[in-house]
Amino acid sequence: MQHKNLPRILQYIKDAEVFNLSKLDHHLAFPKGTLSKAVSGGKSLSDNQISKLTWLFNALGINYQAHAPQH
Repeated sequence: MQHKNLPRILQYIKDAEVFNLSKLDHHLAFPKGTLSKAVSGGKSLSDNQISKLTWLFNALGINYQAHAPQH
């Protein structure tokens, strides 16, 4: 189910249900639980955090922008 205010990259992570959020937090140097809270809609990511996450996905060739949100 799509969360109305979730950025597309976080919606992709939420819908995919395959990412280890704690490892992503670690590799992006985010505080523990940051992505879990963001994906659940509990706390937004800063612009800098979104930028880091976007950079990582682009570097890995993960095309989250082509993702059609599930309803």
